[in-house]
Amino acid sequence: QFGLPEISVPPGVFIKEGSLVGLQLSSGISYIFSPGPEVVEQEEVKKTTVVTTINTTAGSTELCAGETITLHASSTGGRDMLYRWLVDGTSAGTGADFTYTAPKEGGSHSITVETALGAPDANFLIGPAPAVVTVTAKAYTNPSLTLSAEKSTLMYGESTPLHTEATKGACNGTVTVSCTATEGAITGTDTKVFDSNGVSFDMSNRGKEQSKQVTITCTANDDKGGSGTATTPITVTLKASAQRKYDVLFPSGSSRVNNCGKRALIDEIAPALEADPSMTVVLVGHVDGVEKAPRVRTRRGAPAAEPIDQQRADNVAAVLSAATGICRRVNPNQIKVKWIGSDQANEYRTPSCADSVKERRGAATKGDAKDRRVEVYLVPSGADMPPALAGAVDLPASVKALGCPK
Repeated sequence: QFGLPEISVPPGVFIKEGSLVGLQLSSGISYIFSPGPEVVEQEEVKKTTVVTTINTTAGSTELCAGETITLHASSTGGRDMLYRWLVDGTSAGTGADFTYTAPKEGGSHSITVETALGAPDANFLIGPAPAVVTVTAKAYTNPSLTLSAEKSTLMYGESTPLHTEATKGACNGTVTVSCTATEGAITGTDTKVFDSNGVSFDMSNRGKEQSKQVTITCTANDDKGGSGTATTPITVTLKASAQRKYDVLFPSGSSRVNNCGKRALIDEIAPALEADPSMTVVLVGHVDGVEKAPRVRTRRGAPAAEPIDQQRADNVAAVLSAATGICRRVNPNQIKVKWIGSDQANEYRTPSCADSVKERRGAATKGDAKDRRVEVYLVPSGADMPPALAGAVDLPASVKALGCPK
């Protein structure tokens, strides 16, 4: 009706051409819709997660003290990485490789590697958890040793095997055993033997038994520097032995003990017997090859036909035991006698007083007197009787009747 323009005509006031009578007004709201700036949709960027692992390049994760293990860290993603190693939470090193040395104390230890990118890069993410490996340190103990001797008492010159047994743990490695002795010698490799020959004794004093305790010490050494020791005692005994003393010499055809013989018997032999009642003296009578074997004793009505070698042994015994005059009072039970005629198998021993004692006329001995003699042996208790003394007999009761020879 009003002839409004199309919406495409701009709004305003219009007057119909040729007329001012009517006023046509048009009003309205023109809405114009147009698109905004163009939005370009972007694709989501995928980030790479870096995963780090620990590899063992040398060694076992079970270690003994002082042993090492080498660990290597590697990460996915092909990027340069920074690594920091921690042992039980304490920083211990950097770099891709880490060498760990086990302490002497045992126990488990946690080794961790932390990672970081060598340079910032938004396209990479570090894995949520650090890599961890557990290393077990096995406890170290010194080796131990047991030691015993097959025989704990030996006579001098004897030997005995030693028995050793070393006990080791997982971390001792190779164990070797060595032994020493305070005296004597240790021989052998696999089976060790103690030899008593080197034990020192007073060989100048064989009149009494001597004993000495020797300590054997064995040591087990491992290749880690540890050791264990054990000891055992061995008693070594040197038996007393029969001691050959000097000979008592006689003039030809005589059984009388001269002054030299008496001095030696009274001053040396008798005191030894009196000091040790367990000791025995053995007297061995001889004749030379030309003396008449049976000689009749005319003194005090002694029985006739006693051989002169027996007479000589009996008279020496009387000097020791008569207990009258200058003669000593040795117990007759400590005296044994033997007579062997002209047997001269044993060497002659010169009396210590042969050149220092003045003899009565007819009592002095000449060079050929060495076969007219009585051998004198002191035999301590426990000593082996020398073969030369086999057959010696107890002192005859008739000797007591002799009294102290003049």
